[in-house]
Amino acid sequence: MPAFNYEGRIFNGTNFTRRDLVGSTFKDATLNNVTLDRARLGEVNFEGSVWNGVSAVGAIFFLDGVFGPANFTGASFSNVTLNAGTLQGAEMTELTTFNLTMRNADLTGAKLVEAQLLGDGVRGADRRGSRFDDADLTMASLAEANLTNASFRGAKLLDTNLEGATLRNTDFTGADLTGAGFTDISILGATFDLAILKGLSWTDTEPVGNAASTDLSFRGADLTDFSSEDSNFAGADFRNHPSGQATLMTNANFADSNLAGALMTGVEAVGSFFEDADLTGADLSGGNFAGANFNGADLTGANLAGANLTGAILTEANLTEANLTGAT
Repeated sequence: MPAFNYEGRIFNGTNFTRRDLVGSTFKDATLNNVTLDRARLGEVNFEGSVWNGVSAVGAIFFLDGVFGPANFTGASFSNVTLNAGTLQGAEMTELTTFNLTMRNADLTGAKLVEAQLLGDGVRGADRRGSRFDDADLTMASLAEANLTNASFRGAKLLDTNLEGATLRNTDFTGADLTGAGFTDISILGATFDLAILKGLSWTDTEPVGNAASTDLSFRGADLTDFSSEDSNFAGADFRNHPSGQATLMTNANFADSNLAGALMTGVEAVGSFFEDADLTGADLSGGNFAGANFNGADLTGANLAGANLTGAILTEANLTEANLTGAT
């Protein structure tokens, strides 16, 4: 089917369901209450287009080996539904959205630099189950978004705004979150294995549904200069990654945080700060905590066997029933 040139056109209520529009251009077009459900839209140019009330459920914007990704640079979406859309490799730089619903969409390798993926001002945007693996979300906004079961494996989230997001079973394995805005987060069961969290400020973060523990995983992550005060990391796994990559917590700050039952076996935590933290029942065995500050920390029942505590500050720390066998 030949490509169509719809540049600058205005569409009102047009039904493109299942239409083959591969290679067409909708540059600077306006789409009002248009239906694109299950349409073939690979290599379509939507640059600068305006979408209002558009439904593109199951639309195919990319098909490997058949046609390339679509271009949404500078486009504007309002009340748009992209559930189950195939958007691998899509160009979405500076895309702005209001009340965009995008559940179970595949955005693997998409470029969303400075994109604004927002909700409706009352609820956060729905991104549940969507895949952003290897996507570039540098300076994008996912504020208040529901990212339950979403995947960001290997993604770039440099200076990305995640304020107020819900991260339930969200996968950030290998992602780079340097400079990300991470505050007022509801979180449970999220994975940050091998992720880069250097210098990240993690504040006012609590488990979803007031759960007792967050069940987070940071195996092999880089938490150098990480800062989090008064947050819940109960039951979190900071052990070295199965690949052998050590978890780096050098100069990390966990003051006043809940780390009860946390697993920190073998971590590199030189100069880390745990003042007044709850480390009851935590496993710090074999970890390098040289120069760490545990002033006022509760280490009741903690396992510190074989840990390096050279120069560590344990003033007023509670070490009741703690295991210090072989600690130095």
